[in-house]
Amino acid sequence: MENRLDKSIPGTAVLDVPPIDRASLVERCMGDAGFACLILGKFQARAAEMVAAVDRAATAADAAAAARAAHALKGAAANLSAEAVRVAATAIESAGHAGDAAAVAALVDPLRASMDVCMAYVPRLLDELRQPAAA
Repeated sequence: MENRLDKSIPGTAVLDVPPIDRASLVERCMGDAGFACLILGKFQARAAEMVAAVDRAATAADAAAAARAAHALKGAAANLSAEAVRVAATAIESAGHAGDAAAVAALVDPLRASMDVCMAYVPRLLDELRQPAAA
């Protein structure tokens, strides 16, 4: 697989690499593509709620809660090698720790956009990983 994106995935036309680094993910899973699929599936099941938790905290102007929710999302994204999501969550976590509720609120939409791109890519990556020669 080349390192370019399928331009049919919304929001990815400007990226040189997929929103999840497949090689890094498989390496983190010690070469086990099946385990990588398991982690992706769990992330896929929890992603919307993780972003919603950040959004709820931002809407309530609760910077500390936003920092906690973003920290959890940052860790999940790091485990997947989803760099754009990790960076967006880190920015919210930092703003939350600084007590800057306005910055937290301003960063929710970029987080959501990064997550949307990532989640649009997950089904394709799962298909690739399930191929016999994927690992």
